[in-house]
Amino acid sequence: MYKPSVQSNQWSSSRMKIGNGDDSIEVGFMVNPNFFKDDEVHLYTKISVGGKECINTQCSGFVPLNPNTPLGFILKNYTEPGAMQRQSMYLWVYKGKASENWWLSIIVNKRNYPIGYWPKTMFSSMAEFASWVSWGGEIYNPVGTEPKPEMGSGYKAQLTTAALFQNVIIVGVGDNLDIKSERIEKYENCIPFYTSLDKGYIDDNVGYVISFGGVKG
Repeated sequence: MYKPSVQSNQWSSSRMKIGNGDDSIEVGFMVNPNFFKDDEVHLYTKISVGGKECINTQCSGFVPLNPNTPLGFILKNYTEPGAMQRQSMYLWVYKGKASENWWLSIIVNKRNYPIGYWPKTMFSSMAEFASWVSWGGEIYNPVGTEPKPEMGSGYKAQLTTAALFQNVIIVGVGDNLDIKSERIEKYENCIPFYTSLDKGYIDDNVGYVISFGGVKG
């Protein structure tokens, strides 16, 4: 978890995203002065349904369940670039087996703490399942605006000072937790300023690792 530096007309996010067809759910952390009216790191969600895109509660439908971690809450602790001690948070997006709604949770000490859910009825193509997943960072920078916004820690993708997704898992049919690396595609459209790195499975401690970020230097 990092606090990227952005200007008032820019934003930067670290997120995972799942989707099927025109429907998608995006979950992560964002610095967006225009939307949140500050330069802090906020938990955010973005859903796309029926051709409409909404951040947090711009659209009705999300059912909040945890007053301690509402959408938009400010991240109090984050990693300083270059620091040895890293701050992290485990986010979990999943489809309830009984309700069939799409849930968002935080995992703490291997316990599931639901933040809330999106009812199944909100979706069309993703009502039953998601067909793809992605992890990484995004930035918005109006043409000609300098300096560019940071992504992640501000350092390009690598394992020491850049932002990381670790213990990345996909739960599929039969609760299969394996990620097939041959089916993963890397997408970068802001080279050379921002990069990504798929390190694959490292060990049982950090699991599958993906790094991303950039703009410094």
